[in-house]
Amino acid sequence: MRLIALALFLIFMALFLRIAVMFPFPKDNLFVSIDRPEMILKPLPKPGVNLLHDKALAGYRGTGISVNAFGVEELSAMASVPVTDWFLVVRVPTQEAFEAVDTTLIFAFRAAVPCRRA
Repeated sequence: MRLIALALFLIFMALFLRIAVMFPFPKDNLFVSIDRPEMILKPLPKPGVNLLHDKALAGYRGTGISVNAFGVEELSAMASVPVTDWFLVVRVPTQEAFEAVDTTLIFAFRAAVPCRRA
């Protein structure tokens, strides 16, 4: 039941929040992509093509920045799926991920610098 709830939540994220969701299957050398039908059951990248993916296959779970197969820089987070040998990758383009941070920094800078009036 928990896996069904997780799957529905991830599909919601992929459809409405424009977040990419993937399940790599290392034993089968394939991955399933929720957001890109053309990437369903495609082979995993060869070692050395995506260093963050290589780290994830070696057991790394956490976050990082890499370039996807389409040349887009992305912020990725990896987490293990309990009771399976799978792991989950959630990705968002860095331009979108850091847009809010950039906007906040601009507002903070403007608030910190006094206005000069003539």
